[in-house]
Amino acid sequence: MKQKQKTKQTQYQAQKIEEKIDEAYALDVEIKIKTALFKKKQAELKKFAQKTGLKKLSGNYGQVEFIDGFKNSIDSFKLFSLMQDLGIEDNFFNLVKVKLTDAKKRVGDMYLDEITDSDFVEYAKMKFKKKDKDIE
Repeated sequence: MKQKQKTKQTQYQAQKIEEKIDEAYALDVEIKIKTALFKKKQAELKKFAQKTGLKKLSGNYGQVEFIDGFKNSIDSFKLFSLMQDLGIEDNFFNLVKVKLTDAKKRVGDMYLDEITDSDFVEYAKMKFKKKDKDIE
């Protein structure tokens, strides 16, 4: 009797997990569709605002405000030169991060793999996709 109850409980848990997967998959698809639509609407509104010179646009239920901003960056050679002038160039490499994708394009995977630090992160990402066939 205990075995029968345990089997039913296991089947119930499996069914609940399947439901959660299906719900999450449906939400993932919906989010991707809505995100693409949202980005398209954003681009259209930005284009209109730039064309008209307006910084605020209003609809019946919402409004959008465009805010100017800055994208800051420092050339690594200029930073190193400044740090040399200040006598603190020993700290330079602690401040600089490498854009790995860009570095791989310029140098190549073969060379960078030997010097790349990698940390394993279990369950780092989750990817939903349509179920093709039964996965056991």
